[in-house]
Amino acid sequence: MNQNELVIETGKFVQNIAMMKNLYLIIVAIMLAACAREVPAPMNIIDNIPATAPQLPVDVQLDKALYTHRVEISFNGDAVQLSQLPAGVAASTNGAFVTLRSSAAGVEYVVRGGTDNGSLIIVSEKSPLVTFDSLDIHSVGCNAVTISSKEKIFLSGSQLFLSDEAGSVLKADKQAATLALMGDAVLCRGLNICLQATRRDALYATGILYDCGATLAVEYATNSAITATKGFVVADGNITATASKDVVKVKQGNFVMLGGNVSLGAVNEKADALAARNIYLFGGAIMADVHGAAAKGLTAKESVFLIGGEAKVHTSGGALFSEKKSDYSSSSCIKSKANVYIKDANVSLASDGDAGKGINCDGLLQIDGGIVAIKTTGNDVNHPIDLNAHASPKGIKCDSTLLINGGKIEVLVLGKGTRCEGVESKGSIIIDGADTKLYVYAYDDAINAGTDFTVNNGTVYAYSVSNDAIDSNGNIHINGGMLLANGSHSPEQGVDTDVEQMFTVTGGTVLSFGGSVGSAPCLPKNSATNVPVAVWSGVNVERNSYINVADADGELLLSYRLPRTMNNAAFMVVSPLIEVGDSYSMFLSENIGEGERLGYGLYAHAVADAPGKEVKWKQKGVLSIMDGRGNVDNINPDTIKQVRGVPPMAPPPAGFPPPPMNGVPHMVPPMPPADSVYDANNLPGLGW
Repeated sequence: MNQNELVIETGKFVQNIAMMKNLYLIIVAIMLAACAREVPAPMNIIDNIPATAPQLPVDVQLDKALYTHRVEISFNGDAVQLSQLPAGVAASTNGAFVTLRSSAAGVEYVVRGGTDNGSLIIVSEKSPLVTFDSLDIHSVGCNAVTISSKEKIFLSGSQLFLSDEAGSVLKADKQAATLALMGDAVLCRGLNICLQATRRDALYATGILYDCGATLAVEYATNSAITATKGFVVADGNITATASKDVVKVKQGNFVMLGGNVSLGAVNEKADALAARNIYLFGGAIMADVHGAAAKGLTAKESVFLIGGEAKVHTSGGALFSEKKSDYSSSSCIKSKANVYIKDANVSLASDGDAGKGINCDGLLQIDGGIVAIKTTGNDVNHPIDLNAHASPKGIKCDSTLLINGGKIEVLVLGKGTRCEGVESKGSIIIDGADTKLYVYAYDDAINAGTDFTVNNGTVYAYSVSNDAIDSNGNIHINGGMLLANGSHSPEQGVDTDVEQMFTVTGGTVLSFGGSVGSAPCLPKNSATNVPVAVWSGVNVERNSYINVADADGELLLSYRLPRTMNNAAFMVVSPLIEVGDSYSMFLSENIGEGERLGYGLYAHAVADAPGKEVKWKQKGVLSIMDGRGNVDNINPDTIKQVRGVPPMAPPPAGFPPPPMNGVPHMVPPMPPADSVYDANNLPGLGW
């Protein structure tokens, strides 16, 4: 596929077979790397990511030297005056209504003046250049300006102001617009367009619309501000548009932004600020502000690719109940029915309505860098009668695999409710990339993985107000990086999975803070765990105090600022700084000094003030558990019985992976990741 085709036809949704193939390869890579104690190379789960930004087609560049014939059209109230017409051009007029038809090539139409009741129609077989020299047309019951051509339409000049009204026409046709462009059209640099539409759309293009430096302002539109049937490319320029329904709608093609600035606003339920088959942002800045129940910012029938530039989206509408579906639909800043890919973009998303979402993705979600800041403030919504009908806010909601290879991601879900989650994936969550910083704060689970959660590298901070910080319905694999997980009071925990043997640590550092170790603790008891684990259970702590880990000489290895006051709490540290056979202590202190900051609230080699409550132990095996009275229990994961038929993790057999059966690869349970950084008392505020 060449670059020009990307503008029009790129972004086919990843097929299920290809998706499962990618997942299978990812799983194999992670398992083999874990056994070899190596961090796998950066991964990829989306197979149609553009390598570079597309280039504009050559025929989009205006060459004025090609236009050797000139027709001047002057509107003056109820009349219109035409210059002498070249061969191949014919005109008909009726008051201030004028129609020109042309079979000639190289004709420039220069239009000026104004009328309160008129219209301009140009139909050309060859590419026309229409230059607007301070034109002001108000139309009644018809399009103000209609330009049609089988070849490129070029619009240039200085000022163009168009407005319309329905008049005696009861219903406008679907292509009714203040400015109608029938074919591919180019808005050239220097042209300033202002549109007001009370009949239907402000601008309607049946082909691909290119903005190559023009300023376009849609002050009002009864229907959509801009409708482009086959595609919309913003190479440069400034676009400001508001509408009572969808603002920018690309019916069949893609929206591609290479530069410029786009600002969109809408006030209506189920309105979309920008809707297209695929959305590509390579540069420039796009801002959207939509108000209305179940309204969306950027919505794609297939995928959204934010590969550069800046995207800021705000939604404020709540959830909308459908009697027909007996369910709710809610607002989303970004909604994709396939995949979402983010790299090197600055993305700020805010949703204020109940059950609002930052990113709502039906397929795969991959982040390879950039800054992503997401904040929701709405609460859960529950139907008063139908118990199965409910909606909840999510910072990130992904129905398939979520992969983070790098970047700074902040997710704040500030509303209250049992399903107010920060990052939720129905599939796996995989955190990779040394520069990854994922910071999640939520009322319910901060990070929830439907299948598996895996951290290979990077820094993850997760804080839950009332539930688990990390909740995986499958495996948890920590192969590297740093995970700081702050859960709520017992029985909630910092890290939680249903089966102990499914929690494995082969590298990196884990600090888990939450409810005390009870009847169903979540501890890395898989036999593959080779990083020493120490747990202090049943301790009472005060917010902003510190829990410290010291060696036998009293030198502090790690110090962690506790984010909340909790009685009968549990603190788990998994760190290569702890070695089997050596003696250590944990103690509380009100303050620390100096030290190296490793993550939010975590310091190394600090100096503590007078120690408070303390516990001492000797790390005799991989797992040591100390209770509130100082009793120590050393556990060898190899001696733990299998649970629910799940065997301990072991190196793969020879020949792994097994050969396909009947040509179909074996289905292996996917694996997840999570990477976040967060300090409840000092929000980093990325992008806010």
